[in-house]
Amino acid sequence: MTDFTEKIIIGTITLIIGIIVKHYWDKYHNRISRLKYSIWHNYIGSSIEDVKFGSVRLLYNNNDLKNLYSSNVIIKNETGKDLSDLELNISCDNQNLILVSHGRVIGVLRNLNLPIVTRR
Repeated sequence: MTDFTEKIIIGTITLIIGIIVKHYWDKYHNRISRLKYSIWHNYIGSSIEDVKFGSVRLLYNNNDLKNLYSSNVIIKNETGKDLSDLELNISCDNQNLILVSHGRVIGVLRNLNLPIVTRR
């Protein structure tokens, strides 16, 4: 074989290996999406026994609560990818409960179904 033929064969093999490596890299890299998000926790109230004000009780459906917060989670998809089958898991620690959940997609009329799963 001539020197030119060897360079063509080496170049072709390198090209094929590069295409294969790029294909697998793109499959791996495209499955990861970074989403922008923000979380706000707003204090609503608490139950206390106070000398000045007396007993202050906070109730939800006639159940006593120690503290009550409203939390907002906003997730923005700026990737341009279709994430319609995105699974989102929002949880809290064992000493707290998520009482109510609500979600929506901006620009869509229907609400999201956000079931509350309790694990104790």
